[in-house]
Amino acid sequence: RVKELMAFATLRELDLGGNKLTDEMAESLEAGLRLSNLEILDLYNCKIEDKGTKHIMDGICASKVKTLRMGKNGISKGGVALDSVASVLQHSNLTELRLSHNPIGDEGAILIAKALPKSKLVRLHLYKCQIADAGAASIADALNGNTTLFELWLQENLIGDTGARKIAECLPRASALEELRLFDIALAMMARITSGSM
Repeated sequence: RVKELMAFATLRELDLGGNKLTDEMAESLEAGLRLSNLEILDLYNCKIEDKGTKHIMDGICASKVKTLRMGKNGISKGGVALDSVASVLQHSNLTELRLSHNPIGDEGAILIAKALPKSKLVRLHLYKCQIADAGAASIADALNGNTTLFELWLQENLIGDTGARKIAECLPRASALEELRLFDIALAMMARITSGSM
């Protein structure tokens, strides 16, 4: 039914948030994405696991989707889903990716950071993803010289002083970045670094 729904040529936005999507449904969604004119896909809190995520990412690569919202699903470190997420950033039309409330950890953040330079992303939401200093450092490295990303949400992660320092140090070279959310981490350290008092 999902595939048939997406066949409507005029459909540009589809919100399936809150509906549990099985792997079979995700596979059907993949097939539908390849045929659709969708530009916005919202799959927030659909309890999608690794296999289902891979189906969706494969469909995104062959679609016109620019905005993908997949917060609060089953995307976690150590699964095949993370590799497919990193791949889709480099081989799709995505300009906005929301993965918040998925426990991707440093491993996921590092994979995403490596894909950032070849992506078209302007918005990236990774809050409450269990990202610590190593993941933050990789994202900071990817921001150096980045000319497209203007919105980055990293709040409510496990980033300490080391990760906060790396992010602060990259800001002068992240020319496109206009909005950075880091509350509930080492903000006092950030203030000292950016003011030049350290």
